[in-house]
Amino acid sequence: MAIIKVNASQGLSGALPAISGANLTGLTDNGKILKVTQANPSNYSTTLNYNSTSLTPCASIAVTTVGLNSHFLITWSAVHGRTGNGRSQFLMAKSYSAGSSNYADGNYFFYDHYGLYIQTATNIKNTTSYSYYDSSSTLAIGATQTFYVFLGGIGSSFTDEANNQRMQVMEIAQWLFKLFLK
Repeated sequence: MAIIKVNASQGLSGALPAISGANLTGLTDNGKILKVTQANPSNYSTTLNYNSTSLTPCASIAVTTVGLNSHFLITWSAVHGRTGNGRSQFLMAKSYSAGSSNYADGNYFFYDHYGLYIQTATNIKNTTSYSYYDSSSTLAIGATQTFYVFLGGIGSSFTDEANNQRMQVMEIAQWLFKLFLK
């Protein structure tokens, strides 16, 4: 394509034509990883049931976006342990209010009723990892989103724990338009 130089000081008049991006190609970065945020939350232990209003997150990570309306791939891993028989629940959310139950309020985007399940009153520890692709965000550039992980049991006389935790969030571009003017 040839570059044409126009001397605009020589009597150009009238309005510039309307510019539409509808036919432009090559301007999107869909699917590209814009940013990776990671954290190593401290070890966690609870004797609370999964629906208790006293249950606190076992892990959380705050992400400040660099893209518009990005999607997020959230990964949590740990050595998930339990003493006592029964089930341990696993829940991911992107909001949390102390004194309320994310499970009871339906305030979560991923929930596993059998996060860790043992049938005998013994101790178990498993290396565990969960991932979730969140495509529901409509965040502006520079907005902050915090993602939370909760563990909690069903029954009594148990302890849930998460050791050597790691959280990672990949921000994935959905539409990125770059305009450079000189």
